[in-house]
Amino acid sequence: MSKKRYFDSEEYAKDPFLEEEENNLHEFEAMLNTQDILPFDKRFSVGDKVKGNIVNQNIENLFIDIGGKSTGILPITEFSSQGLATPSLGDSVTAYVLKDTGSEILLSNSFKHSESDPVFLKKAFSDGIPIQATITRVVNSGFVSKIGRSSAFIPLSHMELQKIEDKDKYLGQTLSFHIIEFKNSGRDLILSRRSLLREEKEKNIRNELEGLDLDKTVKAKISKITDFGAFAVFGSLEGLIPISELSWGHVKKVSDLVTVGDYVSVKIIKIEREPRIKITLSLKDAKADPWLTIESRYSPGDKVEGYVTKLIDKGAFVSLEDEVDAFVPVTHITWERRLTHPRERLSVGDKISAYVLSLDPHEKKIALTIKGKAPEKLKRTFLLTRDKNDNERELKRIYDEYLQKEEEIFAKKPSQDNVFSQAFSKAQKKAGKF
Repeated sequence: MSKKRYFDSEEYAKDPFLEEEENNLHEFEAMLNTQDILPFDKRFSVGDKVKGNIVNQNIENLFIDIGGKSTGILPITEFSSQGLATPSLGDSVTAYVLKDTGSEILLSNSFKHSESDPVFLKKAFSDGIPIQATITRVVNSGFVSKIGRSSAFIPLSHMELQKIEDKDKYLGQTLSFHIIEFKNSGRDLILSRRSLLREEKEKNIRNELEGLDLDKTVKAKISKITDFGAFAVFGSLEGLIPISELSWGHVKKVSDLVTVGDYVSVKIIKIEREPRIKITLSLKDAKADPWLTIESRYSPGDKVEGYVTKLIDKGAFVSLEDEVDAFVPVTHITWERRLTHPRERLSVGDKISAYVLSLDPHEKKIALTIKGKAPEKLKRTFLLTRDKNDNERELKRIYDEYLQKEEEIFAKKPSQDNVFSQAFSKAQKKAGKF
């Protein structure tokens, strides 16, 4: 006969196996309430904007630390397909959540057209999230694209920052855009690429400004020419080369020295960050200053040759060598008569021979005379002069002073003052009375 077995309820409650099972259940609940060890918990919604630093990368993806012990995956093609440089380890990156599976978070620089629907498009419009669209048609006023069931139009002025010369080159291209108008529940969209390009440009400008220093020499491309100078771009920045900074010599027209599209080396001589960015560049400072060694090539009394580059009321500018100009006062052009303007004897482009009157390397000035030595006829006029009155005595004194200076100058004995120049003018004026 079988015996019945009785269990004490209190004793059963103390069953060690049951107690262990209950403890395990409590631990599992605690795990579920702890975010740090939930690899399958979805913490992001599609379209969320995230920012973080690149902590790792391989040949296909960048791995971004987006906080909360979460790492996002951003394909490198997100940059290469747009012609952008791939960021490096440690760089800060802003992206959007494309998908959160719980085990991995996929990121994108923008929403792709194949993955967009009206819900995503509205979020992209309201939050300023870039989307990707492929250009399907070119029209007179812009471009047409299809994004899922929505049609999108890109005005011509919203495709680039500059004027577009060839619209057809965009046909078939997939590019990133902002939605600037959302109509008919997302069925009609107006897109803009210009706003994205401006944001990228402003970001690059800020980054480049941080590493910009005075006296730094950079390679730049001439982008625009004006009467007062030339604009040049380097990287994302643009600066002005004033006409006075184009050359060490005289500049008549900016276009005589540079043309749009030229690449030049320039030195940064001024940076203004407020109220708006202004950068002043110098083309001449990026070269050796020819005036530093000018005294080894010229001295008073030297005979030189050059070409007339400019005429003004007071005289003529003469180019002696590249970026070295000299000046001929109007009173030093001829002995024959007093001129009212140098054009009476000279024209721009004339080749002339002259003598160095004076030289000032610090002021970057060379004075020339075309007159040379006084002609014999003028000398005879002085020699026949008698000391009959004050005018004749003064004329005689000036002539004697001139002869002394003439010997010094044309014997190539540099004179520290410029009495010779004054004597020339005075002698010419006095001689005109006889």
